[in-house]
Amino acid sequence: EENGCLLAKLAQEKQERSKLLDQMTVRHVETERVHQKKREQLTEEIQKLSEDNGTMKEKVKYLQDKVAEAEKRLIDRQEEITQEMDKRLTLSILESDARFRVEQRSLQDKLDKKTKQYEDMESRCHSLERKLKKAQDEDNE
Repeated sequence: EENGCLLAKLAQEKQERSKLLDQMTVRHVETERVHQKKREQLTEEIQKLSEDNGTMKEKVKYLQDKVAEAEKRLIDRQEEITQEMDKRLTLSILESDARFRVEQRSLQDKLDKKTKQYEDMESRCHSLERKLKKAQDEDNE
């Protein structure tokens, strides 16, 4: 009877252990499933972040290219402005030079005219002096 009692007790303990083992197995499977699900979620998140990072890199590259293009356009425009200013300055200098030459020509013409008038007057003066001397010589004779 004692053996029967012990056997019953052992059978009950075995059954309880089996039940506990089943429960632990179920929990382990549940935990493993949860962990697997979390691993999958993390893998998806990592992949999404990686894709987002790739997209960000593309956006950064695109923006860097745009900045480089804008800088090149700015430099080109500055060169155009410098060339235009050089052209305008050169044109202004040429116009000033042309005005100066016209004024110089005008003044030279006036000088030539006055010189001619002076020479004509001087010539008439000499002519009159000769006539006067001739008249005086005739009066003296």
